[in-house]
Amino acid sequence: MKRILQLMLLSLLALQITAQTVTTFSGTRGSAGNSNNVSLSAALWSQPNSICADGNGNLWVTDDGNHCVKMIQGTTVYNRAGSQFIPGTPGAYGYANAYSSSAKFNAPKGIVCDANNVIYVCDYNNNAIRRIDAFTTIGNSQGVTTLCGAPETTGIAVKGTTDGVGTAARFDGPNGICKDNSGNLYVTDENNSSIRKIVISTGAVTTLCGSASGTVGGLVDGSFATAKFKWPRGIAFSASENALYVCDYGNGRIRKIDLTAQTVSVYLGSTTGSRNGFMGNDGNRLTTANSRSTEGIAIDYQGNIFFSSSNNANTIRRIEKTTGNVLTLAGSHQVAADNDGFYTNSRFNLPMGMYLTPDKTTMILCDNTNGLIRSIDLRPVADFRSNYTSLSTGAIATITDTSLSMVNSWKWTITPGTLNTDYQFANSTSATSQNPQIKFLTAGTYTIKDSVNNPYGAAVKIKPAYIVVSNGTGQPTADFIADKLWGPASTIFTFTNQTTNTASCTYSWAFNPATIAYINSTTQNSANPQVRFTTGGYYSVTLNVSHPTFTVAPKVKTNYIYITGVGINNSGNSFSFEVFPNPNSGNFTIRTNESLKGATAEVIDLQGRSLATMNLENTMEQQINCKGLTSGIYILKVKADDKISTQRIVIE
Repeated sequence: MKRILQLMLLSLLALQITAQTVTTFSGTRGSAGNSNNVSLSAALWSQPNSICADGNGNLWVTDDGNHCVKMIQGTTVYNRAGSQFIPGTPGAYGYANAYSSSAKFNAPKGIVCDANNVIYVCDYNNNAIRRIDAFTTIGNSQGVTTLCGAPETTGIAVKGTTDGVGTAARFDGPNGICKDNSGNLYVTDENNSSIRKIVISTGAVTTLCGSASGTVGGLVDGSFATAKFKWPRGIAFSASENALYVCDYGNGRIRKIDLTAQTVSVYLGSTTGSRNGFMGNDGNRLTTANSRSTEGIAIDYQGNIFFSSSNNANTIRRIEKTTGNVLTLAGSHQVAADNDGFYTNSRFNLPMGMYLTPDKTTMILCDNTNGLIRSIDLRPVADFRSNYTSLSTGAIATITDTSLSMVNSWKWTITPGTLNTDYQFANSTSATSQNPQIKFLTAGTYTIKDSVNNPYGAAVKIKPAYIVVSNGTGQPTADFIADKLWGPASTIFTFTNQTTNTASCTYSWAFNPATIAYINSTTQNSANPQVRFTTGGYYSVTLNVSHPTFTVAPKVKTNYIYITGVGINNSGNSFSFEVFPNPNSGNFTIRTNESLKGATAEVIDLQGRSLATMNLENTMEQQINCKGLTSGIYILKVKADDKISTQRIVIE
């Protein structure tokens, strides 16, 4: 039976989820409420908070706004513990140990299941940890009891910091909960800014680390006795490290609790300062990445950490264990909505607790304010494009990987043909490069295949008869591409000759201004020179091609390369904003440090011509679509009231 239910869950997920997209797993958009014994799509939720699974493949969700605990079995949602809450109905929430719907909770939050399928819930406003008996069948009720914390007997929840056994212990806003492999629970006691340990067999509660007084929160690393947190929420256990990872909500960080060394340290975010990362930048977890309002957390089988950021951050992010890099997986900073779609095109409104499925492919999470349960397929979607699909022998095609999100390996296959006879990889690229350059040596029609992988799955993209190569005996057409379009003066630029029909051709390169140096034994007459620019500014590049029979028009790219060091000055009355990604394909995001109310964005070419103007919304982040622009360097001018700021953008 257990195996059957696990297969039911995995089959259900396969039906609900499309690879690399965020989808609505359960709930009705724009309709908060409560329901029992209904389908996933018809179910109504009110502020779902946390989620876990039992050993039989059932999902368990705390519905904070409905003050109950629900179970998802197969394609049906059942209310299993807590009153069927009707807004405005007296007594629909409170404190009561009883069976199933006769029991009462008050804003249940964190939830976890032990090896015996017993459910433990952080009953936030009752300042207690509640126990729900293991589920057997739909027709059998489940008993709800109090494991520890003070029961409400006078209409007022009892709060405090006292360690003790069972109901002698005191909490103040228990929020997140997890278990280790030795029969212990760990709870984030939010308003006490501390982490509490509970021995399940006895109900004994001790303060593991954090403020002992319940009033002093802060950001202090060190021993258990000295460490401080500020309103901790989500918590997860890493068995391989014997460590806890905690969402330190008030400090905007992820903290690591080493249970062996008995120390606390910052895992994500700077180690000093107040709340870090209002916007939540990606990058290295300790040097450039930061976050805001860390909320829910989960650890995958490789030790990679997923966490949600709420409080207007509205994103799901991932910390890669081996590199420490932080990636925004889904959602958009400062944008609250309920859109499904590919990763960062999706939107959330206060995402909270999350659960990773046993097949390692899918995340299920609580989209709290939207009243929805959402899912994210973590497997990759392979795709690519070539700058040329028709070229002559001897020419090079640059293949650009456009696979979605977390791809970390590539394998390129070219058929028909033999490596180094019919084609070869050029400019130090190979069959495993993300963006290979392929030089075709033999005429023919070639199929390109890209096989990609990430820790959660694999995908393949095949483009049959994608590149057509002809013998290089006709009229040559001069062309080239640089491996990058901008950078500091110390940067090495590689120019790849993409001239067609190259037989008997010779080459001559020219740069304006001529303040450049050829390096790595290349010269003005090399087919693929490498160049270092010695002064800042814009450079035009010309490729002259000579042929004994044909007259070949030179290829000129005006203001093609920009070397940092010479810029456009903003007025003194300006503000800062960033553009990402940059370079981009014409889709990019503007992020500013203040509201864009009444602001406009204008795209200007290097000749000073205005190409597009758009009004910006009253937000601090907005996506822009300029896909109609050709590749090149442009100026983006943002004007808000009397403030004007500019930045360069590169469209590839």
